[in-house]
Amino acid sequence: MTAAPPTPPPGFRAHADALRAAAVRECLRHGRPDLAGRLERYEAGGTTLVVLGDFGAGKSTLVNTLVDAPVCPVDDLRSTGVPTTVRFGQQPAEAWTAAADRILEGGSPADRVDLAVAADLLASGLTLVDAPGAGGLGSASGAAGLAALAAADGALFVTSAADELTVSEYGYLRRTLDLTATVACVLTKTDFYPNWRVVHDADVRGLGVLGIRLLAASAPLRVLARATDDPELDAESGYPAVVEYLSAVLDHHAAQEAAAVADEVAGVYDQLIAQYARRDAPVHDLAAGDAPWRRRLAAGLAALDVAADVGTRTGAVLDTAHEAMASGDPVDTWPQVATRLHGGMAYAVTEHHLWRRDRLAALAEAVAEDFAAQAGTVVAHPTGQVADRYVDREPVGSPVPAPAAYDTVDGYATTLREATTAVSRAALDRFAARTAERHVRRAAELSRTAALARGATHPAAVDR
Repeated sequence: MTAAPPTPPPGFRAHADALRAAAVRECLRHGRPDLAGRLERYEAGGTTLVVLGDFGAGKSTLVNTLVDAPVCPVDDLRSTGVPTTVRFGQQPAEAWTAAADRILEGGSPADRVDLAVAADLLASGLTLVDAPGAGGLGSASGAAGLAALAAADGALFVTSAADELTVSEYGYLRRTLDLTATVACVLTKTDFYPNWRVVHDADVRGLGVLGIRLLAASAPLRVLARATDDPELDAESGYPAVVEYLSAVLDHHAAQEAAAVADEVAGVYDQLIAQYARRDAPVHDLAAGDAPWRRRLAAGLAALDVAADVGTRTGAVLDTAHEAMASGDPVDTWPQVATRLHGGMAYAVTEHHLWRRDRLAALAEAVAEDFAAQAGTVVAHPTGQVADRYVDREPVGSPVPAPAAYDTVDGYATTLREATTAVSRAALDRFAARTAERHVRRAAELSRTAALARGATHPAAVDR
């Protein structure tokens, strides 16, 4: 029965991936595929630990016991000859057996073997590298182990409980600390040597000077505990403490990766913001209440004296109607006057709407000119027919009442003036609101873009 080891709870890598994906979308939205490509190439590589130690210390046995599979070959006469990478994946046991001779016989300094096993411990991104036996700082195998650290995130140094750490091993550990700050020491074969606690205590004192933690572990006890499902025996084996340490390393490294991704994303956002830095001031000026285009719009609307235009046009029709009524008996002339009056009023209303449209078109053009002049490169000048894009498209001719419903010509004219004036003023209000909304929205979009970019920083919960 295999119990799942603890995994990094904060989910830093998932947070970093989400942060990077959002930044990529933002880069593409602003026409910067180069920055998006830079982020897409920045991928988390998991956590790699190199297992170091002298010949026969139990490195391969430690790796096999941690992943609960005989992935690395163990031989009484031969030891690991090339760096063996063990990562999470699906690979048949036959592949491990086939690679055994190559691993034990060794090869060129650049040779290495990659193996995969579906172990719970490796599922969270951990990769273990079983390095060749150290044999001292000056040996070729020792150099190969240190070289493997160049692409790794930390090291586990394995030493046997047969004896205390030697001067050569302490020297190797100091050199390891020069290459990585994440180093722990594992004391193996505690089940085989009765005096292992004496060795353990001596090593703890020596490693304490270097700031290195020592973990004691017995592979046979771990295997037996797994086979018998005995948690007490498992705890006695020391392997749960080793797994807990590895999980802490995973958590810490994931947080570091998330912070690195956040730094990269922040740098990209800084470049996006730089594109709009010179436009920030114009954007805020455009949205200001005293902006020139706003003043132009307000003055233009105030100059459109709708009531006066409606009164002038309908007054002329009314004068003509009065003259016709005065030229004869109203009883006889009213049907003809009513027909002329209705047609004249309809024409007056139509002319008023055309007058209003033409002046609104000119005002829209002037407002757009002011807006474009103030915005500079923020917003391009509107193209096409300004009237079609900005002017209220109220159908020409509001409802013209029939004169027969009114007792006098003046009452009919008054009602028509009021109705036409109300319709025109409502249209002007809609025009002003829509014009202001269009321009402010275009400016606000740029302002929001800059604010959004500034808000993307480090993950909020990167706790090392």
